[in-house]
Amino acid sequence: MDIIDILAGDGYIIFNKEFAKRYGLEASVLLGAMCGYQKGFHNEYFYREQSKILEDTTLTAYALRSSIKILQGLGVIEYEKRGMPAKYYYKVNIENLERVIDFRKSRVDENAKSRDYETANSCVEENDSTYKNNDKNNDKNNNAGYAALVNEFFNNEPVKTAINTWLDYKKENRQSYKPTGLKVLLNRLKKDADNFGEQYVIDEIEHSISNRYSGIFAKKEYQTQKKQEFQRHDYSKQVLADVETPLEDMF
Repeated sequence: MDIIDILAGDGYIIFNKEFAKRYGLEASVLLGAMCGYQKGFHNEYFYREQSKILEDTTLTAYALRSSIKILQGLGVIEYEKRGMPAKYYYKVNIENLERVIDFRKSRVDENAKSRDYETANSCVEENDSTYKNNDKNNDKNNNAGYAALVNEFFNNEPVKTAINTWLDYKKENRQSYKPTGLKVLLNRLKKDADNFGEQYVIDEIEHSISNRYSGIFAKKEYQTQKKQEFQRHDYSKQVLADVETPLEDMF
């Protein structure tokens, strides 16, 4: 049984207590999860979506990045970017892992601990910069695509500002839209603007954000009032059309 078998468990994430004491619980949990992924790939690189890693470990995105920095700095985790768009493939370096986690020692070598920390901190700056730049590029591409879609549906600047505020709000809650979902939302808001006015759209967005809703909802009384106004307006148009209809067309 090698070290991967020891730290990999089916349905569990197993971590080493000494490693957790030296490098933190979050890095230790991530290491256990990575060993579990690696188990089915022997010594080859494997792909795992970031969202799946977050789900498996229950780490936050910030904690995940910080833990990857530590593991990469120690040489325990390696990664490669492959494909278009680029995806991150990982591999557990067994040799370095056995060096970091020495099961033959019962006491922690504090000097080695300091050296490992210095190595981790000095080696991870480039990796951290790569992750941040990748996130920034993705954000720029997404923002440009969102802005183009919003411009297709609306010309009114206050409405576009309100929609962009809503998209930022969703992003902060890690609930960003895919293009298809955003189109459906914009189509619904366009119908609201056509039926009830553009201020109605702005008000329902502000109401939803202030109440921390996951979707856009207008105040019930405001929604009822606007629908009644719309129905009266629609009825008035029908009456006017009937009045203006020539008599010969009515028989």
